[in-house]
Amino acid sequence: MCCWACSSKRQAACPTGTTIYSYPPIGSPDGGAYVTAGDLDRFLRELKAGTLLSPKSTAAFFTPQVLLTPQVLHHEQDDWNQMYGYAMWFALDRTGHVIFAEKEGINAGASAVIRHYPDEDVNVVLLANTQMGAWEPLRAAHRLVTAGR
Repeated sequence: MCCWACSSKRQAACPTGTTIYSYPPIGSPDGGAYVTAGDLDRFLRELKAGTLLSPKSTAAFFTPQVLLTPQVLHHEQDDWNQMYGYAMWFALDRTGHVIFAEKEGINAGASAVIRHYPDEDVNVVLLANTQMGAWEPLRAAHRLVTAGR
């Protein structure tokens, strides 16, 4: 079978243009794994608590790892700079202070983001069933979380 939507034995004949090996009906291309928003929130909390990694690795995980120089600056927003770390990327204010750390993803028909605001000790987890569905709610959540700054 080519994919979950047809019975073709050849990918070229598949009307969806995908295969079960690239988009399984449950989960995603990472091998079919799936999580809930609660799972992702718990994952971030366990990381911060130091129960998943050693203290040294936990500190490194939540620390930007790429030097902030014009040569390696990936992206500049109106009020923050973006830097990469281990698995997550970071938004830093102009003084170098971490505003938030996040990991986001997008796939055909889905988008998701997990974001941690260290000053507020708030996690934002958004899962959407559209490719662009997570971004506008994320902007609204960001405004709400940072409104008191």
